[in-house]
Amino acid sequence: KIMIMFHGYRSSYKDFSCAFQYYSSLGFDMLVVDQRSHGQSEGKIISYGVKERFDVVSWLEYAKERFGEEYSYYLDGISMGASTVMMASDLVSGVKGIIADCGYTSPKEIIIQVAKSMHVPKFFVYPVGFLARIFGGFNYKYSTKDALSKTSVPIIFVHGLSDDFVPSNMTDENYDVC
Repeated sequence: KIMIMFHGYRSSYKDFSCAFQYYSSLGFDMLVVDQRSHGQSEGKIISYGVKERFDVVSWLEYAKERFGEEYSYYLDGISMGASTVMMASDLVSGVKGIIADCGYTSPKEIIIQVAKSMHVPKFFVYPVGFLARIFGGFNYKYSTKDALSKTSVPIIFVHGLSDDFVPSNMTDENYDVC
């Protein structure tokens, strides 16, 4: 069994340090990914999972080529990583399951939420979408719900009610669509 793991926004493999021993005890080999524009990965633009979802497909293909089809493949993501693997859920084949830990529903909705928590007026968020299209080459309106409505991969949703960054109701919305 191989668990391919995707970290959160501006984070690293350390997001999973508490899970390594547990997954190992369950017989998993692990592939921990630096998402684009993080760690040793290339890139300057973070697309909050919109473009990174295609990287999930590439990492899965890499793992299958390297380790073979006889393995069972699973995806795990935390925060932005959870949203990334959920957005990829309708693109991947041969994945036995996904663990989505505190994923948001869309880049746009999490940006609005963060702006709100920082007391930034909502109308300042809309130019961000324009800038994402012009400089990042992506539409930040794409959502986990778009992919989840089409996936057949089993997903475990995890979210603490005390999360003060990604509201837990976003996981409820993702679950409802799935």
